[in-house]
Amino acid sequence: MNPNFEKLFKLLDIPIIDDRFINQTGLIKIKETRLSPEANKLFSEMNITSETPFEQSGEFNAKLTYMMFGSSSKNGSQLNKEIVEQHQHLSVYGDWSVTFLVVGITDEVLKELIAHREGHISRLTSSKTKAQINTYYRIWGTPEQQQVQMGFINEFLIMKKNWQNQANYSLLGLELSNSLNLPCKVAVAEITMTLKDYHKLFIGRCGPNGNEYLIQELAGQMADYLHESYPHLIKTKEEYIAMNNGEKLKI
Repeated sequence: MNPNFEKLFKLLDIPIIDDRFINQTGLIKIKETRLSPEANKLFSEMNITSETPFEQSGEFNAKLTYMMFGSSSKNGSQLNKEIVEQHQHLSVYGDWSVTFLVVGITDEVLKELIAHREGHISRLTSSKTKAQINTYYRIWGTPEQQQVQMGFINEFLIMKKNWQNQANYSLLGLELSNSLNLPCKVAVAEITMTLKDYHKLFIGRCGPNGNEYLIQELAGQMADYLHESYPHLIKTKEEYIAMNNGEKLKI
């Protein structure tokens, strides 16, 4: 098995089951937009009063729209709150992005994220990469369901190994062998979106309607993570589950 997978699992507190399976998804925020020194100086001169860099950026964008930078203009924190809650004018937050490293999703989840087309996905591919020769597999559900999945996967791996021994493996190469693997093999990805697009993603993906379990799980984890840093824009997982999917069309 690839030791770098094991290192990532350990760093994100993901236990390995029977040396081959994991039943958790781990994520960590690794990048986000930062204000430049020039921006800090500009904001100070232009009466931007919000406290956090993210709110300062939103306040500046909003005030830039109407050129309302006067010292008597509305308090920045109050303005940001009105923009989100009353006006739903989230484009002022459309230039603030966050990147997650996600460990333990599957190829199937990656296809869903790519199909959504609201962010940039950088991932470990299966084509011609040695890291995917001897892979880990993602299982989920009840303990009984996980046992069934592990049994099926182990039987598949025996069949795959027998096939490789019989085939002219040197001609087939890594690409075909990896492509014939199961879609529940573990993948690693970097996911980058603006906060506005995360908000829209969570409205559509946290709930059970039309969404696979692993998509719901990942969206919920990211929502709760971002809610801690951006509470006035990003809601909790439970709040998103209660929202109608059509609400993202209003943004």
